[in-house]
Amino acid sequence: MSEHQPALCHYHLLQGLPSSLAGFKIAFMEATRQSSSQDKRRSRSSRGRRTKGGSRATSGTNEWSPARTVGAMLLMASLIIGPLFAGSYYDHWRWPLIVTSSLAGLLLALGPRPRQWQGWCLLVLLLVPALQGLWMWYNAWGEFSHSVGGKGETPWWRIMPRDQQPFPEQPGSADQAEALDRLSYILPCLAVVWGTREVVRSRPQWVGRLAACIFWTGAAVALLGLIQRQTGAEGIFWNKELTTYGSTLFFGTYRSPGIATSFLNIALAMGLALLLRPTSRESTTTGIQRHFLPLLRTGGVLVILVGVITAGSKAGMVLGVLTLLLWAIMNRRAIGRKFHDASASFFGHRPLERNITLAVVLIIAVLSLLSYAGTMYQRWEGAQESGYPTIQPRLTVNAIQLEMMQDPTWRAAGFGPGSFYPLFPYFAVDHDITGRYVYSHNDYLQTFVEWGWLGGGLMACLIAAAVIFLCREIFLRKKRHGRSMTVMLRAYLIALTSILIHSTVDFPMQIESIAITFAVLLGVGWAAADLGDEAGRKI
Repeated sequence: MSEHQPALCHYHLLQGLPSSLAGFKIAFMEATRQSSSQDKRRSRSSRGRRTKGGSRATSGTNEWSPARTVGAMLLMASLIIGPLFAGSYYDHWRWPLIVTSSLAGLLLALGPRPRQWQGWCLLVLLLVPALQGLWMWYNAWGEFSHSVGGKGETPWWRIMPRDQQPFPEQPGSADQAEALDRLSYILPCLAVVWGTREVVRSRPQWVGRLAACIFWTGAAVALLGLIQRQTGAEGIFWNKELTTYGSTLFFGTYRSPGIATSFLNIALAMGLALLLRPTSRESTTTGIQRHFLPLLRTGGVLVILVGVITAGSKAGMVLGVLTLLLWAIMNRRAIGRKFHDASASFFGHRPLERNITLAVVLIIAVLSLLSYAGTMYQRWEGAQESGYPTIQPRLTVNAIQLEMMQDPTWRAAGFGPGSFYPLFPYFAVDHDITGRYVYSHNDYLQTFVEWGWLGGGLMACLIAAAVIFLCREIFLRKKRHGRSMTVMLRAYLIALTSILIHSTVDFPMQIESIAITFAVLLGVGWAAADLGDEAGRKI
């Protein structure tokens, strides 16, 4: 943002903040509504207890220090700050998230050493890539600048050798500044994976709290995007400078509709799970949560769903539908029970009130989707008439990345974090492709290009293990968990599935706010094996 920003832009910026800041209040109210007495009872019941699988449940009071309490709250704040601060992936907007998540990861890492083989395996999967990334940054061999290179030349910049490279014979990144830029959020992400696992193992109710933060933040982002579309905003927060090269396809706090929908689909999965979750019994004396929280959650889900359709990303629309289908199929019995018990949420406790309310909600949902269906139709019609013009360039980029991995200089450590951007033009010289590619639109190939088979393989194992642990608990050990915990674990699996598919055609993992959210999903996946029996029945 320019230092000489006109006053009018600041006025519009403040005008757009209420709908986003509302997510802070709702998320924290939803996430912290469990009483402290529940925590104390859970701590006493879990101390020294072993699960059926033979693993010892964590001791609540011994492992929940003040530092961990602060770290857990900072983790929850990171999930809210990241998406709302213009996506937290450029200029000074990214630093609040980086600082908050770094402190959260540091405080949550100050715990006891691992006592199980899963913990030691996770520690290796996190430490080795972190050390590799730091080494590649330290031993970077070049520096590049947009001002270097003649007009009309290809590539349009030159990477100049770095003076006094520490170890010229050893691998290093192509540019030290780009490597530092990537590591500034990748290292906090790795710490957040570990921290989330420790928090969830110690306090299983945080599975729901973290989901609530993601959900309400997504609802705030979607609401802001819908308001911007209705008012004809020319930029994020009505600020032209917060767009990409004058693009009008931004949505909410994200400069790309594809990136926006990748986050919204994660929030959608969490919101759908929360719809099936019973309200806290401790709050029924006031009647507020019992009667209005389900309706508020339903409204949030509808806003997110409309936002996914309106944003304009074709992949986002498809994955939004897939999220709904997976939720309905995996939770069909829970949906039936919720519908049967829904009458208790109304003041009259009668099925008639439930049916009327459900009919009204469905009508509103259908009308809302139809009112924005034009955007979806125009996007698909335009793509079909033009022969899907974005497919071929992305396939070409993928082919170039495969060539990059065949280069003799690509080793076990790859080209280094952040090296795709400066190196890609050199390998694309002989290909019919135009434009600058900061990201490759394929997170998997870009990860292996930058991190090599060592770092890329370890990250793949990190992700695959989280998915496997979730699948095992959901499909093979579901009797160890209560109904509410099972529904929430399904939501995390659906969210992971959505973003992993989206990463094949876009770059959500390269965006700081989504990367932190993804790290939380992985942390819950790694903690899933320790959430059985009594711990899993008390969220």
